Amino acid sequence: MEAASSSGANEHRRFPVGIRFAPSDEELITCYLALKQKGAPLPSNVIVDVDIYKYHPKRLAEMHRQVTENEWYFFTPRDRKYTNGERPNRSTGEGYWKATGADLAIHDRRDRKIGVKKHLMYYEGKQPDGKKTKWMMTEYRIHDGSKQKSRARTTAKWSKLLDESVLCKIFCKKTKGQEEEEAVSAL
Repeated sequence: MEAASSSGANEHRRFPVGIRFAPSDEELITCYLALKQKGAPLPSNVIVDVDIYKYHPKRLAEMHRQVTENEWYFFTPRDRKYTNGERPNRSTGEGYWKATGADLAIHDRRDRKIGVKKHLMYYEGKQPDGKKTKWMMTEYRIHDGSKQKSRARTTAKWSKLLDESVLCKIFCKKTKGQEEEEAVSAL
């Protein structure tokens, strides 16, 4: 059997048998993204820093470790589409990420809004004629990003920067054939 490497497809096996990286939305916000933005130590190094908008998701999957069998987690900056605008630029060299719905609120145990998540689908080609792929992403953002956004607006160096860091989970959607095949092999 192949040993797991920093870019290996078997990286999810680095956890002991029975242990899975499966944080809740609240844990992704409070235990990872909030600590990352504060510069505090993280509980684990399974989430890497990468500007995901420079790569096709398939290339990201080849370059970086899987956290689970079919998921990759990244911290990434978000740039503005237009210098004075609030819309994020989600284009890559080979395609673009398109939102599939509105922001969804993430609440803590006391029902306080602590963040938002957005689901996106990857399209190959140029907008609006891109071809839909099986690649999907969930993007997590802290609810109160006023500090980082105000700094981004006031510093010339950061003029195109919308968010210093968001957390993204990228995964490959299974086709019906793959789901049926897995169900049969489980029998």
